[in-house]
Amino acid sequence: EQAHYVEYNFASPYVEGDRVAKLEAFLRDLAEGIGDGEVERRPRALAVLTRNGDGAVAVLNLLAMAGLQGHFAAIWTLGADIEAGAFEGAYREGEVWRTFQLPVRQDSAETEPPCKLDILRAVVAKPEAWFPQLTAASASIEEGISQLRGLASLANIVLVDDEPSNFRPQHADGEDGEVGIVRRCEVTRYDDDNFRGKGLITHMGGLGAKTDEDYRELLAFVGRPWRYRDAGVSEDPEARMKKALSDSQMSTASCSVRLERTHTQEELDTECSPAKERRRDRAATMP
Repeated sequence: EQAHYVEYNFASPYVEGDRVAKLEAFLRDLAEGIGDGEVERRPRALAVLTRNGDGAVAVLNLLAMAGLQGHFAAIWTLGADIEAGAFEGAYREGEVWRTFQLPVRQDSAETEPPCKLDILRAVVAKPEAWFPQLTAASASIEEGISQLRGLASLANIVLVDDEPSNFRPQHADGEDGEVGIVRRCEVTRYDDDNFRGKGLITHMGGLGAKTDEDYRELLAFVGRPWRYRDAGVSEDPEARMKKALSDSQMSTASCSVRLERTHTQEELDTECSPAKERRRDRAATMP
């Protein structure tokens, strides 16, 4: 039964090799801060933020079936059924996982339920409330987790998600002029007419589900996010430029145009290399 759940939730019929093993290696490199081209290691804390009525323990059990739980520092679930005994959160101290309830109200009829952006803002404001291991006096705190103190900004968090609306505020204006998650990675979703003989399955996806390039690309982005620029993929670049330039309500100081990342630094270096220039010169002189 465990093998069935692992295969159904983590394995991919679209790529060769063991996707669980690839995920394990990727999460290890991501947490330890290696494999992204950096000379110096920069350990990181990884957390799961999801919606699950069964709570954090259900998510933890699924990760444990695949042997991936040790790479995460915390699990936070929205919509957990507390009355049924579910826990909204879980955190790891060494190899031991402990449960807790999230320090935010999700059941108030007077306010909207928190979105992922709200949660991440709260994490930035008070990391120790979301990573209780930071307050543990007896346990040695891992380097990546200890660096969570003083996050200061959402720019220190990368959100990986397959739902575009999770990157933006629930209201168009946002709060205090903030537009949403600054550093984000949208995972592509896809449909399959007969996935594993189960018929039509929609909204599937996941890192490395279709190509192993996902792992390298995300490691590169997390390691050097300044090399990537935001792109409005649903809008033509020329239309975005005209819209920005014609917006009379935007002041000169605040006017900006979102740009699309088209090349990595290595590709740009290759494109601008002397050899490339010589090839262009020869091509220009050919009859």
